Amino acid sequence: MQQSRRDEEIIRAATDSDHEDLLQVLMLRFGEVPNDVRALIATVQDGDRMDHLILAAANAPGWAEFLQDLSQPAFGMVGTSYDPLRELQPPVKKGVR
Repeated sequence: MQQSRRDEEIIRAATDSDHEDLLQVLMLRFGEVPNDVRALIATVQDGDRMDHLILAAANAPGWAEFLQDLSQPAFGMVGTSYDPLRELQPPVKKGVR
């Protein structure tokens, strides 16, 4: 019984740490995090989902894209704007193979 309680405390501490990490990434990238976004983030308790959101925050080109991802229940970064290599690829010329 005591082991189970200790495990729950460890999981809760890890989740709290993930929430803080996500908020820090968002603040560094986009500035102040609105209270409604903070409230949505606080509802996320799944560690895999938090990891995904941290990656999304680090890669989203803007607030709109991150918020779209935050509102999606499934994994997968939405939209084509998440392609960080797009700018490194040479433009495709029509008729040239």
